[in-house]
Order: sequence, then C-alpha cells, then structure tokens
Amino acid sequence: MGKDRKVEATLKQTRILEEETKTRLTEQNNLFNTENRGFIEVETERERTLKVTQAQLKKDLPIQAANNIFNLTLKDFGPYNGLDVTKNGKYILLGGRKGHLAMVEWKTKKLITEFQAKEKVRDVCFLQNDQMFAVA
Repeated sequence: MGKDRKVEATLKQTRILEEETKTRLTEQNNLFNTENRGFIEVETERERTLKVTQAQLKKDLPIQAANNIFNLTLKDFGPYNGLDVTKNGKYILLGGRKGHLAMVEWKTKKLITEFQAKEKVRDVCFLQNDQMFAVA
C-alpha cells in the first residue's frame, strides 16, 4: 500500500506540472505572437490566389511593403538550387548549379560577396551567422 501512495503522489504532481506548463506556454504564445501573418483573402470560393502576380500586389500593398518587391533575374550561372536566408532575415545566400555563389543584403540589394566555385553547387547554408556558410 505504501508504494501505491508514492506512485499516486508522483502522478498527481506530474499532472499538475503538465497543466501549469500548458498554461504558461499558452500565455507566452499570446504575449509574444501578437502579429498576424499576411494572407490574401478571396472574394468568392472559386477565385484562385495562385494567379496573383507581383505587379498586382505591388499596386495594392502599402509603400513600405511594395518597396520590398524586387526582380532577381540570374540567367548566366543558373539554375539556382541552393538558397538560404540568415536568421535575422538580412542576407540571402544563393548557390547556382554552374558553381556561382553570391551573398546579397536583400533590403538594399547590395552584393556582399560573390565567387565562382568551379564545381556544381547542390545546396548552401548559413552557419551561426552571416560570417560563415557551408556549400555542398
């Protein structure tokens, strides 16, 4: 009988901790995730959002958001199958199938670094920050 009481007390304590953890996670979610994600609302059920072009979006978006739309045409060393973005979203790393590597600061569209690997690039990845990246 003594062991059953210990097990029951341990299970009760575990349940209390689980409920408290769920409550805290919900509170934390409500506190830190206050912004709504962007989306496109359709007027009718049959309307498709896949056919919306960047030009159409640029006309309807606020000026600050519309300034973030840019055309990146890289025909010479493509196709580009490696793409990664830093955790803070400041830099984009591109790797082309013909060996081209480029890091761009996307807000200003400024080229940070660029070189030719002289081998097929399959994937790229930032490591800890924008100072180091890996190429496969």
